[in-house]
Amino acid sequence: MTLARCFCFCVLLIVSDGAASKHARGDEPAPSAATIAELAKLFDKHPLIMIGEQHRNVQQHVFLRKLIRDPVFICRANDIVIEFGNARLQHVADAYVAGETVTEACGAKPK
Repeated sequence: MTLARCFCFCVLLIVSDGAASKHARGDEPAPSAATIAELAKLFDKHPLIMIGEQHRNVQQHVFLRKLIRDPVFICRANDIVIEFGNARLQHVADAYVAGETVTEACGAKPK
């Protein structure tokens, strides 16, 4: 797999920006073909694109399905990586993102 054309849905560690939240609340119209084209153009400057996922956000899931079916996007992205995590270990992911030291033993401790 080449990083030059890798697209990653990061569902555990990355949080979507405010625009996705506004769309979910109905404050903004649904993302358009122009939005998909702008995401595809990011590959001109970046070898890896990560999109955070808001759990149970139906509008975002509809958009992501539209995104991965759009020829403008799929002609630019060769690989799609989906990352999943266990809610039981959320405290470990939170600690890691906060810059704390995380070891294998951290996952064994219930929170």
